Amino acid sequence: MWASRVGAEQGRSVVAVDVVSVVYECPGCEERLVERRCPECNVFCRRLGPGGRGPGYDERVLVDELGSDA
Repeated sequence: MWASRVGAEQGRSVVAVDVVSVVYECPGCEERLVERRCPECNVFCRRLGPGGRGPGYDERVLVDELGSDA
């Protein structure tokens, strides 16, 4: 997994995630999606960056958010 390898190389704790190409966020309902248009609000979403499903839950997380201890 790409995110795990990058985190390990940077000395961060490694968290497994199923990486998809891009994660988007709806400006209306703030739902994170893998599609450009929100099916509920019918508006185009804002591109957040590479990411995927987080470990143990269905929420989308960004690769940049992995391993942050903040």
